[in-house]
Amino acid sequence: MLQSRSLFSSRWRRAAFALFIVAAVIVAATGAADRLGLRFLDGGMKRALVTFGISRTLNGVISVAQGTEVAIEPAGVGVNFAPGQILDPVNDMVERFSWVMLSASASLGLQQLLSELSEWLPVTLIYAASGAALLLILLFYERTSEGVRSFVLRLFILLTIARFLIPAVSFTAEAIHTGFLEPRYDVAMERLERASERIGNLNESTLPDQDDASSGIFDKLAQMYGSAQSSFDVDKRLNQYREVAAEITSSSVELIVIFLFQTLLLPLAIVWFGVFLFRSTISLLR
Repeated sequence: MLQSRSLFSSRWRRAAFALFIVAAVIVAATGAADRLGLRFLDGGMKRALVTFGISRTLNGVISVAQGTEVAIEPAGVGVNFAPGQILDPVNDMVERFSWVMLSASASLGLQQLLSELSEWLPVTLIYAASGAALLLILLFYERTSEGVRSFVLRLFILLTIARFLIPAVSFTAEAIHTGFLEPRYDVAMERLERASERIGNLNESTLPDQDDASSGIFDKLAQMYGSAQSSFDVDKRLNQYREVAAEITSSSVELIVIFLFQTLLLPLAIVWFGVFLFRSTISLLR
């Protein structure tokens, strides 16, 4: 089996790894990667909160529409206009969508907290101490025991992966969003905003009033004609609600997929890669 000695069997390998240790500790101490990662996380948090706000606005206008029921009586024939039956499944969808966005915001907030924690002075000192210990081992490589070399090297690799995990997640997420997901996100958000406005306009539009006892015969005839005309517009209005419902559903699903990928699947994939990297490096010691 290979011993850890084979990993640094030559001086140039030890020198190259020593340069890596110095560079990693300097980057960790300056916090440059953390600040850039926090900037990306702030952008993701803003997108998540704006999307959450849109979902709550949709929930409000849909709830208003669900309570709308207008009775029309053209020529004594009653017609009820009730969009609530159409929008009820959509409202459930929007409720779940808002919960997903709240969870995505919480995930991004947790990443921000971990990123700020990694900049904490005690954490930086522990990481720098592990790097300094490994540098001393590389300097006096032949004078240190196999067990000490193996322990310190594993500790430094583990701390390095943990230290730069959150910046790696934020960099990757922002790069994927900018290069691939941003057009999808913009289109879905635009459709949701348009759907919210359309439902609001439909809620504000009023159907003609019923006849008044003080109206004259011509006014009553005009109101009856307007009421009859409105009854024929009921199907048109219901179709508009169906179109908006379909648009809300498809856009919500699109945004759910985007944020689940960015705040759940991608971090899990990065963590898995970190574990794989650690195990692969440790396998060199066996």
